[in-house]
Amino acid sequence: MKKSFGKKDYVIIFSYILVFLAGLLFPRNIYYSETQELPILHLSNPFVLKSSFSVVAVNNAGFGSVGNISVEILAGSGRVLLNTNPFVETDTQVSVEIAKQVAESVCGYSLNDKDIIVTFDIDGVVVGGHSAGAATAVTIIAAVLEKELNDSVALTGTIDFNGNVGNIDGLIGKAQAVGEAGKELFLIPKGQNNITYYEREVVEEEILSGFVFRSFKYVPKFFDLNNYTQAEWNLTVVEVSNISEVLFYILNS
Repeated sequence: MKKSFGKKDYVIIFSYILVFLAGLLFPRNIYYSETQELPILHLSNPFVLKSSFSVVAVNNAGFGSVGNISVEILAGSGRVLLNTNPFVETDTQVSVEIAKQVAESVCGYSLNDKDIIVTFDIDGVVVGGHSAGAATAVTIIAAVLEKELNDSVALTGTIDFNGNVGNIDGLIGKAQAVGEAGKELFLIPKGQNNITYYEREVVEEEILSGFVFRSFKYVPKFFDLNNYTQAEWNLTVVEVSNISEVLFYILNS
């Protein structure tokens, strides 16, 4: 008996067609599935891949510093080794491990049989937090791909396993340090260009003849970071949301 198509059947067929077209129109994500096995990056021992980039930090007083992060990749056993001068806190070590995995996904190579040596060189600043994660990832990527990074650009932001760039603290101090270092472009996490801060105001109210009641309130103020850095140092601030956008500005062809 021949089956006739009903309205529901046509809806299902149309849905399959839409999925097929979406696969053609939209590119694949650059990140590999956790279950996908990556090819090994081959090195001729003792050949070493190297790269370096600017890194931005801020101290407890809010003053920023621009230093350098350097990466060396050589034959080894999958270790990630951090130079401890200056002292590197535990959370920074975690962000470097994440940066390595992001770099593997972006480049399409496994680094499990390589050792990665990461060195932070920032005058007088203890490296802590996750804000150097994105900079570490792009430096490893540049080393693997043997590409140069744009020295006129600085970057700050955390990185997660999906390659997303996350929020950081101390942005005004970091922007000042980047501007004074003569950089032309400062990449920051998405949504952090417009900074909200609170300014204390005094409110006085006369409650009885000769008696004034004084109170305080905190009023929100809004600060456009790009306007500030453009006026002070001709430094352009650009928001980025993921590692692909970062590489567009930083990775030289």
